[in-house]
Amino acid sequence: MTGRLSKRERSELVAAEHHADNQSMQKSTNHAKGKKHGSSAASSRKEQEIGASGAVEPAHDQVTAPPSSSSPPGKTNINQYFGHKIGFLQILSLTLNAGLMVYAHLGLSAVIFSSQNPDSTTLPTLPDDNDNTATGQCSAADLANYFALGGSDAQSGQSNFCSREYNGGCLLDTDCIEECFQLQYGYSSICSTCFSAIPSCGFQQNCVGVCLTESSGDACRICNIPCQKQFVKCSGLAGSANSLSVTTAAAETEGDPTMQAANATSNNMPSFQDMPQQCNSFDYETVGQWYVAYPLSFVESIEDAWNGDAKGLAIVIVIFSGIWPYLKNVMLALIWYIPCTRSVQTHTLLWLSRLSKYTLVDVFAVICVLVAIQLQLDYGVEAIVRAEARFSIIAFFLATLWEFIHIEIVKLMYERKILGMDHSKGGRGDNGDVEEAREAAADKKSDELFDEPLPVKRLWIPIVLVVLSIGLYLAGAILDLVTFKSADTASVCIRNYNLVTLGNALVDYEGLAANMTPGQSWFLYLCWVFLLLVLPIATHIMQLLVLINRTIAKGFLGPKEKHVRTWTSNIWCFATIEVLMIAVFSIEYRFPDFISRIAGDAAVLLRIDSDLNAGFAILTVYSIIAGFAQYTLRVCPPGIGYRKNEA
Repeated sequence: MTGRLSKRERSELVAAEHHADNQSMQKSTNHAKGKKHGSSAASSRKEQEIGASGAVEPAHDQVTAPPSSSSPPGKTNINQYFGHKIGFLQILSLTLNAGLMVYAHLGLSAVIFSSQNPDSTTLPTLPDDNDNTATGQCSAADLANYFALGGSDAQSGQSNFCSREYNGGCLLDTDCIEECFQLQYGYSSICSTCFSAIPSCGFQQNCVGVCLTESSGDACRICNIPCQKQFVKCSGLAGSANSLSVTTAAAETEGDPTMQAANATSNNMPSFQDMPQQCNSFDYETVGQWYVAYPLSFVESIEDAWNGDAKGLAIVIVIFSGIWPYLKNVMLALIWYIPCTRSVQTHTLLWLSRLSKYTLVDVFAVICVLVAIQLQLDYGVEAIVRAEARFSIIAFFLATLWEFIHIEIVKLMYERKILGMDHSKGGRGDNGDVEEAREAAADKKSDELFDEPLPVKRLWIPIVLVVLSIGLYLAGAILDLVTFKSADTASVCIRNYNLVTLGNALVDYEGLAANMTPGQSWFLYLCWVFLLLVLPIATHIMQLLVLINRTIAKGFLGPKEKHVRTWTSNIWCFATIEVLMIAVFSIEYRFPDFISRIAGDAAVLLRIDSDLNAGFAILTVYSIIAGFAQYTLRVCPPGIGYRKNEA
């Protein structure tokens, strides 16, 4: 391949060759004569070639970019350096990767199971709240009995006795409650069904917390107003709500603060602090059949999160795990074929490498759901809720890992081929410039002297940042990260998790008992350990090695320091503490609303809440500090980093 030289360039070339001849002549007379003769002959041949064709062949070891008529001056595309075969393999890899992503997004990420059939719940179906027609199931004899026993003033005490004391406490067992009202209070069987619906309705209205402490108090009565109205419609006992008539009328007055308090009590979770703390321990082996309560997929979970008033979770997952994976592939294809400056190409590959890991938000969100949904509830019957991973979430992780490796390979090829990082092959750069050749020689000399400069001039800055990062990481890993709470009619179960125990919950007894896909749970657990424990620790160990090497004269790493720093940057690009923080925050925010949405009619079985703890705050700060620490120890590619004043 040849390139046209101007008249001025040809003159400069001839002058440079004559100058080289004069220098050689001063060394040895005999040698100078031969050298001068050879140089003159070579000069004559070159002049003849220049005069005939106006072109000169480049050196064979020089890496020369093929000119492109469509490329603006100073701009080339990466494909020109590697050819169409490599370009075809690159596009094929990106296409297959996108196909695996599509499969992961359309398939099942997890399945939530229940020991109780969600399609045949034992909880009674209450009349529609918009239906004001009283059904009048209770007879005249039931009405007389009702007032004889004290009417509505005694009703709450009767319900409390049946739910807590009769036969050891009926709780929400409707058959047991009906039997209690028939045998203890003399109601007919059909009328008793209206009484048996009240405890279940109160549970659905989240009145357990306020009614446990004082079942006859005003707060409990206000919370149960919707249930009492349903009781009137069902029973036809008009006097059954007399004691609440004044309170109800006042509460339903528009703008009344009492109504606002009632709505706040009804719409919020009961006070977990007022309930006894106890986690049930049921035997999973006694469950005869597991029923699918909810199939968790990428598309449906986003839809349910959005409709369940957890729009923040939906937006985060769509951006990081829905749009970003495909956008990375598109950007990598564009930067390969569109002519750009060297700086644009290098910066694009560098930031694609740094931000690739944020795709894993969905993986960590699914892991949090798998752990949070492990529930054991007692509401008259034992109900166990658990979740299992499915292959789609594994495929999504593999596609993300594949994409990350692809980006790293392209970046490495580009740095070695274009930016002259492979010094053993001359390292002259894409245009064979003398300045770039000198820079490559300087880089090689730096390697030999292991004095590759740091981005910061003061060594104490990376020392402080690295030590602080290690301390924050250890503190954040030990302290509780998130708390999940689940409540039934009797007690509340509070489970605290830190960075280690949250991953361990994937493979503990509750995580693996009756699990039909234990291998996938173990795979997610190993990913958790590798990404959140192994890689951050390995990064900080290598950072310490660099700092020790810097603080000791002629350190033990020698010329390998630059390679250690390069590997540290590569490892840090896939250490995912900050990605976990995004996932945990997204899941915890409006988590009860999200779970209620995906549970549908069985939401009464999934009364849960969550809190972020000190470990979350510490690891969030750690993510920021550790990022700055790694920035102070990075190795910049030639041509864009601190060697050129960050230009």
